[in-house]
Amino acid sequence: MPTHGRYTTYVNQKCRCKPCVKANTVWCENRRKERIRLVEAGLLTIPHGTDGGYRNYACRCADCKRAHADMRLATLRRRRARALQQASSA
Repeated sequence: MPTHGRYTTYVNQKCRCKPCVKANTVWCENRRKERIRLVEAGLLTIPHGTDGGYRNYACRCADCKRAHADMRLATLRRRRARALQQASSA
């Protein structure tokens, strides 16, 4: 029986109950805050011009915004293509 409300239950057992989703959200927010703290301390550099720079480091420079927008468009195109493929095969 999984222990609910834990990050590991969310990740390893793929539980999506509200306490497990909340635990995952808190874990991700803490990781982001830690990365930002390291950047501010000069111990880590932001990978500018990447979707990861936008999502993981909360960088909003023009290059990171563009990379994030490109990634979102690519994801939407893949989802649309998959939906059309599934609809035509059904």
